Amino acid sequence: SYPVLLCRTPYDKSSRSYVHLASRLARRGYIAVVQDIRGRWRSDGSWSWHLSFEGAEVEQRDGYDSCEWASQLEGSDGQVGTFGNSYPSWLVWQMASARPPSLKAVFTSGFPVNTLDCTRGVFETGVRLRWHHRMAVSTRKKTGDHSYPQTEIEALHHWDNLTRGKYIWQIPLNNLPDELFGPDAELLHGYWREINTEYWALHKLHEKVEVPTCTLTGWWDRLSSTVDHFTGMCIRGPGRCRDQHR
Repeated sequence: SYPVLLCRTPYDKSSRSYVHLASRLARRGYIAVVQDIRGRWRSDGSWSWHLSFEGAEVEQRDGYDSCEWASQLEGSDGQVGTFGNSYPSWLVWQMASARPPSLKAVFTSGFPVNTLDCTRGVFETGVRLRWHHRMAVSTRKKTGDHSYPQTEIEALHHWDNLTRGKYIWQIPLNNLPDELFGPDAELLHGYWREINTEYWALHKLHEKVEVPTCTLTGWWDRLSSTVDHFTGMCIRGPGRCRDQHR
C-alpha cells in the first residue's frame, strides 16, 4: 500500500510537465494523481474560476470528494497529500478547508494569501493578458469554437510573437477584442469591473486546516507573500499542529 499525492489543476493533466512530475513521484513510492478540475480539459461541467466567490465553494466540494476518492484507489493506504504550484495551490487550500478525513498533509507553493497582495487592485496587464489568452484554449475546445489558437503552444506563440505588442498598452481594457479570450471574455470583463475585490482571503481558511502544511516561495518571487500561509497557520491554525508547519 502507498500514500497518494493529489494535484488538481486547470492546466491540463496530460501535459508533459505533469506527466514527468507524477512519474518521478511514483518512482519514489507514491500513487500520484493529477486531475483536471471541473470544466477544464477532460473534465465535464462548467469552470468556476479562482477569481470568484462561487469558485471557492465549488472547489471545496469537489476537492473534498476528490480527496476521498483518491484515498480509495487500488493500492492506496488511505492517506492523501498534495502537490501543485500556483492555481493548483489555491485548489489545495480550498480542499484542505473542507477537512476531508483522508487528507494528512499539504504542500503548496506560489500562491499568496490575498488577491490584493498580488495586484493592489491593479490589473497585471503583462502577465494576466497572456494567461487569459492561454486559458481560453480549453474553453474553446469545450464550446466547439475552432478559432485560432487551438493549443496552448499556439496560444503562447500567438501572444508572445504576434499579439502582445499590439494590445499590451491598449486602454481601456474593455476595448480589447473578445476573440483574444474566446468564451472566457465575459469572465474577464466581470473581473475588470470588480478588480478591487478580495476574492481569496485565504487567511480565513487557516483556522479550518487541521493538517501539517508546507509552503514554498522565494525571496524575490512576485508572490513572496505566499510565506504568510506559514505564519498564518502557526498563529491561527488549529492548536494541535501549530508546531508542525514548515
